[in-house]
Amino acid sequence: MIQRRYVYIGVCCLGACVLFTWQLRFATGKTKTDADHFLSLIFPSPYTTDESSLSGDNLRTMNLFRAAQTLGNSTMAPSLSNQVKRTKRARRKKRARRRHVEHLKVPTPIFVLSLPKSGTSSMYMYFTCGGIHSTHTYSGTGGRLGICMRKNYLTNTPLLDGCGGLNEKMFSDIGYVSQSNPGSEPCFYPSLQALDRIIRDYPNSTIIVSYRSNGWHDSITTYNHLKDRWMSWCDVFPNTSVPQVWDDFYVEHRHRIRRAVQGHPTIRYLEIDLKDPMAGHQLENFTGISHECFGNCKPNFRCTYKN
Repeated sequence: MIQRRYVYIGVCCLGACVLFTWQLRFATGKTKTDADHFLSLIFPSPYTTDESSLSGDNLRTMNLFRAAQTLGNSTMAPSLSNQVKRTKRARRKKRARRRHVEHLKVPTPIFVLSLPKSGTSSMYMYFTCGGIHSTHTYSGTGGRLGICMRKNYLTNTPLLDGCGGLNEKMFSDIGYVSQSNPGSEPCFYPSLQALDRIIRDYPNSTIIVSYRSNGWHDSITTYNHLKDRWMSWCDVFPNTSVPQVWDDFYVEHRHRIRRAVQGHPTIRYLEIDLKDPMAGHQLENFTGISHECFGNCKPNFRCTYKN
């Protein structure tokens, strides 16, 4: 009998929350509900889905919300799941190391032209640790950097126009390939398709290429079907499964960038082997940012540091 009473109380509380939400939306002229808006009305702004930081009442509301999803409200589940992921990633970045540099030695913008699975997350976290406003994968407006830069490329405008916030100085993981189908924008990798435009539009910039001395082919083969998508939709990548061809392509990629910038002394350039134990110190000598900021960071921004 007691358990049934708790169930009734929980259902009533959930119903009251939903009714309150709808009343607010009708009052503001908005009638479309989603998980993000629902939670934003219940929890303080910015709200969190971390149970450890919720009060008793809010925690019970969160549990009821999840129970409602389990009972069949599946349309709200994807939005909540994405919000949870974004919250966790933002929390990791907030907890990241902070060694703000007083004087950055290199000019901006800074382009990390490394191919995927070559330390783009590590470079992003390195510059973020140094206090440099940085962008990774997504532009300041929320869209993919690769898609934004491709549009500028096709209209012959500077590649970064509209692709970052006003204070953004470093850009990493700027390539793009479709996840499921080629569509109208199958792929775009500025280091392969628009290197001349980067040099033309940003003659006083910095270019960094981090790379793996070994293991790159295995990584792109196992990560998110990346190699298969390149072979299907990107004619600038090898169309073969032969590992040696891919390894040669990988080496030639950074050699090509090196040759392109040799005739442009106003562009600062650095190649860095991620496996080199002195990689952090090389970065510090080049940028002025402490080597303590350099670690091995995964795509979810979980980093491990040597010191």
